[in-house]
Amino acid sequence: STYSGLGVAYIQDENWRLADASFQKAAELDPTSSQVQFNLALVSEVKKNISAASEHYYKAGTLALGSRELSRVHKALTALKRLAQSNQYAQNQYIELGHQVQSALAD
Repeated sequence: STYSGLGVAYIQDENWRLADASFQKAAELDPTSSQVQFNLALVSEVKKNISAASEHYYKAGTLALGSRELSRVHKALTALKRLAQSNQYAQNQYIELGHQVQSALAD
């Protein structure tokens, strides 16, 4: 979407507030986009909001799993694993997404 592209441009300029606002609007317009959720997670992480970052990485992973975007599932798991080293909420999200992946692979 246009808002997602705008968000990426704001990331390149390191304007985190406007990047966040752009991705929030993109998420409203397309709530099933794993890419938008992943970008929201990146911005949240840069802004040191680890709980929000964990939530968005988790959403990105579950949406990507549903649409079989396996590289994005992997990226979301990797990011959650990194955050889980110092954050209990991220650890819980990492474990839950891992269970969903195992369940999907078993089907």
